[in-house]
Amino acid sequence: MTQDPGGRSSQRGRPDLDWQQIADALWLTVCRAETDREAGRPAPAPPSAAPPAQEPPRAPDPPRGSPPGAEDEAPEPEGELVLSAPRPVELVGVPAPSGEPLGQAVAADVVTPAPRLAAVSPPTAERALSRALRPLRRTSPSPVANEVDEEATAERAAREGLWLPSCVPVRERWMDMVLVVDRSSSMVVWRRTVDHLVTVLVRTGAFRTVSVRRINFDHPLPADPAGDRSGPVRERGGGRSPVDGIPPRGKRAVLVLTDGIGAAWADETGKRALARWARQATVAVLHVLNQGHWHHTGLTPERVRVRVPEPGAPNGTWQRPDGAPWPGGEPPVPVLELEARWLHRWAQLVTRPSARGRDTLALLPGVPAERWEREPEPTARERVFRFRATASPSAFKLASRLAAAPLNIPVMEFVQGMHEPQGSPGDLAEILLGGLLRKVGAADPMDETGIGYEFHQGVRELLLSAGMRDESLYILRSVLDRLGRRWKPLHVLRDALNHPSQTLPELPDTERLLPYMRVQEQVYKALSGPYLEGARTFHARVLAHQALGRSGERRGDPVEDPPNRGSSFPEAAAVTDSMMSRNSRSNPSSPKDESSPPSAHGTPGAAGEHPRGSFVPVTAARSLPAVEERRAGDPPAIWGNVPPRNNNFTGRQALLDTLHERLSSEGTAAVLPEALHGLGGVGKSQIALEYVHQHASDYDAVWWIPAERPEQIRQALVQLADRLGLHVGQESNIAVPSVLEALRTGRPCRDWLLVFDNAEELETVRPFFPSGGPGRILVTSRNAQWSRAARTVEVDVFDREESIELLLRRGPELPHEQADRVADALGDLPLAIEQAAAWLTETGMPVDEYLHVFEDERADVSTRRAELLAQGVPVDYPEPVAAAWNMSLRRLSEHHPGALQLLQVCSFFAPEPISRRLFSGVRGVSLSPELSEVLQDPIKLGHAIREINRYALIKINHRNNTIEMHRLVQAVLIGQMSPQQQADMRHGAHVLLAYGDPNDVTPVNWPRYADLLSHVRASRALECDDKWVRQMVRNLIRFLFVWGDHQGAREFGGQVVETWRQSLGEDSLETLAASRTLGHTLTALGHYEEARELNDRILELLRAHPQAGENNEDTIATMGAVANSARLQGDYTRSVELEKDRWTRAVRVFGDEDPYTLGAANDYGLALRAMGDFKRAQEIHQSARDTAAIVLGEDSLTTLLLSTHLSSDIRGNGQYHTARAMQEETFARAVRSVPPNAPVFINAMRTLAVARRKAGDHEGAIELTRQALDSYRLRYIEPNLDITTAEMNLSMDLRQNADLAGARELGMKSLEDLRIILGPRHPYTSSAATNLAVTLRLLGETEEALALNKETLPVFVDTLGADHPSTLVCAINLASDLYTLADYEEAHGLDTESLAVCRERLGEDHPTTLACAVNLSADLRALGESRSAEELHNDALERFRRVLSAQHPATIAAARGIRADCDLEAYTY
Repeated sequence: MTQDPGGRSSQRGRPDLDWQQIADALWLTVCRAETDREAGRPAPAPPSAAPPAQEPPRAPDPPRGSPPGAEDEAPEPEGELVLSAPRPVELVGVPAPSGEPLGQAVAADVVTPAPRLAAVSPPTAERALSRALRPLRRTSPSPVANEVDEEATAERAAREGLWLPSCVPVRERWMDMVLVVDRSSSMVVWRRTVDHLVTVLVRTGAFRTVSVRRINFDHPLPADPAGDRSGPVRERGGGRSPVDGIPPRGKRAVLVLTDGIGAAWADETGKRALARWARQATVAVLHVLNQGHWHHTGLTPERVRVRVPEPGAPNGTWQRPDGAPWPGGEPPVPVLELEARWLHRWAQLVTRPSARGRDTLALLPGVPAERWEREPEPTARERVFRFRATASPSAFKLASRLAAAPLNIPVMEFVQGMHEPQGSPGDLAEILLGGLLRKVGAADPMDETGIGYEFHQGVRELLLSAGMRDESLYILRSVLDRLGRRWKPLHVLRDALNHPSQTLPELPDTERLLPYMRVQEQVYKALSGPYLEGARTFHARVLAHQALGRSGERRGDPVEDPPNRGSSFPEAAAVTDSMMSRNSRSNPSSPKDESSPPSAHGTPGAAGEHPRGSFVPVTAARSLPAVEERRAGDPPAIWGNVPPRNNNFTGRQALLDTLHERLSSEGTAAVLPEALHGLGGVGKSQIALEYVHQHASDYDAVWWIPAERPEQIRQALVQLADRLGLHVGQESNIAVPSVLEALRTGRPCRDWLLVFDNAEELETVRPFFPSGGPGRILVTSRNAQWSRAARTVEVDVFDREESIELLLRRGPELPHEQADRVADALGDLPLAIEQAAAWLTETGMPVDEYLHVFEDERADVSTRRAELLAQGVPVDYPEPVAAAWNMSLRRLSEHHPGALQLLQVCSFFAPEPISRRLFSGVRGVSLSPELSEVLQDPIKLGHAIREINRYALIKINHRNNTIEMHRLVQAVLIGQMSPQQQADMRHGAHVLLAYGDPNDVTPVNWPRYADLLSHVRASRALECDDKWVRQMVRNLIRFLFVWGDHQGAREFGGQVVETWRQSLGEDSLETLAASRTLGHTLTALGHYEEARELNDRILELLRAHPQAGENNEDTIATMGAVANSARLQGDYTRSVELEKDRWTRAVRVFGDEDPYTLGAANDYGLALRAMGDFKRAQEIHQSARDTAAIVLGEDSLTTLLLSTHLSSDIRGNGQYHTARAMQEETFARAVRSVPPNAPVFINAMRTLAVARRKAGDHEGAIELTRQALDSYRLRYIEPNLDITTAEMNLSMDLRQNADLAGARELGMKSLEDLRIILGPRHPYTSSAATNLAVTLRLLGETEEALALNKETLPVFVDTLGADHPSTLVCAINLASDLYTLADYEEAHGLDTESLAVCRERLGEDHPTTLACAVNLSADLRALGESRSAEELHNDALERFRRVLSAQHPATIAAARGIRADCDLEAYTY
């Protein structure tokens, strides 16, 4: 009983109440206000908040300087950290998030408010995790503790006159939390993450206690593992297991934080421990690594559906929906990423049981793990290859930086913090787990004064070659400066960096310094130049120290000295630029240029020491050296596709001198390239090749380009882009323009030489010349028309002395007179001379006999030639060549018929390199017995190729593992075959090409498809009737499309479709499949009407086809193409109908988890959004996105695409800040996992730009929009829809950033382009007109704006309807035009009508609705209705502040009474 000491009440009471009753009432009121706010009065919480009865009390802030949740006493050195729930009477010191009710405080006898501590808001990630765990905030009646029910006590006193307490069970938090922290050595980088997670778990306020158990998973776990008690935690309860001490009817959650690397995960003792814990508690694994890296660890979860019987039930009680037992009898344990979305799903899983069950990724402890055989020890090159292929770009960049430093954990974190202050420990974890490092001795990796890690032998050198010179130097200096504060000799090493060539000062003769000296030596070698002398000095010091150790005077260093350290790094020298290329990251075995640049004259080769250091070529990850760094005689840094040098090259010195003089003179490369032209077989390519090898040191870059077909040129330039370090990916439509621009500007290299070999068609090759620039171009061609575009050098046959010299060099020791006779018979043709020399060498035939046989063969050739000419068959080879080769071919047919048939098959390939992959491991193909015998036996295949090579009929390139046949040899071979033989051998070529089809058109296989394409064209494979060959042809059309060669895809696809329509029929499924890809190509090229007609016809034929029908996969896919064509025509209604039908059929046929169904859901959502149905679009995209995240992973392209479109739906529903936050997260994922030129990446960036603008971040928006526009311009040729809509977005960004003139210019351009691309009545065109009208009005051109909006609004009404959001925006802006022209009545009428429709269609709080309300208030004010205007304005302004925040530019403008302008974006298709 509490009484007023003054004897008077503080309030006026009713007359029938005495002072005691009033005092009691006041006392009860105070108690209830402090303790039990749910009875009688609602708490100040939003209606959507959970009932206060379920709200647990919040945890108090920890005292300053103590760990979260720790009590007053200092922690003991061993044991378990227990973070208890706050005392019931304490008030929470951490503020609730906006809109959340404060936790309930429970009163005892006397309420004593706890002192309020300064609350520090947790980081955004912590807040997100805390929100994710909200479903766990539950309370339950305590089985042991009671509290006074004051209301019941008062009622009892009122009824019975007795003040006896009535008690009820205390509402307490329902669950304990045990965080099991993996203390394995690889987890050391996650220690801060552990602290943050503990803070989140405590601040969440969902658990009675939060305990931390630390268990070392580096060792197998015993049956009941006791935690590692060596850490700075306090033991409580003495439990050996995380599930010990669970009270009766109590619930406990166990989260295991791990990276899954420790030995306990490999030998499954860790999984068995999880199974034991899961029988008694709710257990889950928190994986610190991204899901994409889980398969490299010992935790490989599977997707399962579980049914939880009740909230908080142990995993052991979880059931499968079908009632079957769990595999192995052990319950599943969910595996989660340490991210809010994953934790939220888990919290929902364990707190909200579903009768149907929920899907989750879970470890099945009862299923034995798959056993892998131990691989042999990888080389340094293989280690770097694998790491580059799997690591994130930021992790690889960090690894190249760490290569410049001695390593321990503090140093690693210091280096990371230097360049990425907000860097993730995940990058360090990738490096520690990536196979690059090894632990050194027993050193503590957390000891900054020691070296805890060392790169495996050869790895540091490779990584240094991938880094930047100045950055490596800066890192080493910074690290030595930091470490030298504890050990002064390291400052001596730091100071030596300023004078690398000077003598080293005296250093302590201690083994402790040796590893630091080794690191500095390796960095010096990578820096090269003046640092090489310092590298030699350090190397000598290291060797001297080791010599003393071997002599017994000093113990040797445990780190062995690699061999050949003094001269060069063998592993590093073997790595070429292509190793670091994008091809190699995707597929280390993919084809690449393996030739190395020749040693310049007077310089040693790769094995010797070069004045600039060892040959470690520049990689795609490294900036190219400045031009002035090259010295005379240095080989080119970039050297690609150049064939091996011909050691038997003879003569041609005058031609070489002329060519060198021409190429050395001043001139613009694109205007006057040098062209070698002449007949086939005269040695044009050999002359160009010899020139390149002789003068390689004159150039920074030399690139050889096969130029017979456009796709060959594109492939070569794509490879060059990678070697130049342009980071533009492998798509030709992006890489090729980037390369040409880089060569034009001379960055990163100035003196470059491009060799276009076999460039027959001037119009085909010339578009691939850089438009100017400091480099040179060399062309070889049989086409004399090159004289119109180049300064030509004609190449003729040998001089007689050159012929004799080649015969004497290649052939036996012939008398001069006999060599002269052979040369005369062969007409001095170089190709024939080389073949004759090979024949004479291999057979030993006397010259007289050779000439006799030659004349007989020539007579046969002449007869056959006359027959062919009489039949109208063109013959493009000279008789001497055919006669010389006939001799070899006849000998081959007699002694090795299988080799001859292999040669005949190759004659139908293109005269380009043929990969030996096509001939290896051929099985189950129908070929002749002789040829099958050769192809099915690798020994016989090798023998056959050697036999062919003996007679100089092919050239073998052992570096690239290819063979190549001259076009004249092919012509002779084909001319000798009968029509039936030609058909058989041509079909054999088709079958071998189909066998080489990877049948997977992904970037890793693009080089293989590029190689196949020229041979497919040459062999006319599109005419083959073999189904596997036709499948390969279809794959090649798809390859050209996804590779970015849309024009090539249209040309080749058109040829295929036309050929197959005639041979297979228009309604053949194969013809229709090729036609569908052709339709995609036409759409990409902007030929929308042609694509629409083709797609409609395909759909019609598929629906009528007996083997297809309505539910066929191809039919459903074609429905999407037809729907897209409808959208591009502006027929949104038909598009929605088709997409809905397609999605419904996909769900029924494939299931809702199939990737194709997810794609159909994506397109259906886009169609709904185009119709303005943002709510339904959000539902479709949300469901598909959640499914994709589980089925495909969070970082899959489909998940990222759906997330991007979902954020657009959310923005369309008016939730600008939510949409922006979601898209920021999506874009961050895209940055980590998607190449920056990929369409999904550009789409995510563009969408984020719009989200930022809508959220009020105008500067951030314009920056991203410009980047997206640059990416589109790099990818496509104008006019293009993506470019134009991005320009429209940029015009709005410019307007928001006060550049009205720029906005007007770009807005007019986008409007004109859209009228051309889509037509004047398309909704996108109308949107561009609406946006431009706003800019015109702001520039004072109100009459023009009014006219444009009046023209546009009826089009919107006609095409989309009067209540479509785009129509409403146009109407709102039109009213602003009228208002500006003082037509207030008209503006008022239009705004009144628009506001009513906005409220009905968009909702009361949608920003467009609020903008219309603000504008209507201005109309009312202008019409003198001030009171109505004020009420409407105040209501809209208050809603603006609540929806967009008080700081949003729209809110500020509304507060100032400025009319609101609305804009329209063009969503991507």
